[in-house]
Amino acid sequence: MRIIATLFLCSLVTGCTIEKSLSVVQVGMTPNHVIQIEGSPNEQTQQERYKIFVYYGKQQPAVLQPTTDRWFIFKDGHLLEYSTQYLNPSNDTNKPLRLTATEILSQWRNSQYLPVNLSVRANE
Repeated sequence: MRIIATLFLCSLVTGCTIEKSLSVVQVGMTPNHVIQIEGSPNEQTQQERYKIFVYYGKQQPAVLQPTTDRWFIFKDGHLLEYSTQYLNPSNDTNKPLRLTATEILSQWRNSQYLPVNLSVRANE
């Protein structure tokens, strides 16, 4: 019984000390960590302290929409925010469905300067 307990404790300690590679994207990650998990982005751009990675048509596990577009926004080299977007297919091939990485990042940056609803702050 003592041998079994010792083996269990050894395997527990070993399992806790072995570093596993991350497989889930988390806020605060570097661009290299995101690339290790998601692969190379389809498009990327940088504006001042902000950088964006855009992935088109990525597979989504166990959801109604089989593929989505994803983008990851970094500030000062760390993941600040990420999002997914599902686009309905279009039969009109002359109509662009997606924004470019530069357009997405510009719109996102502009949205950060929108006024805050003061009634929301009044309840804090």
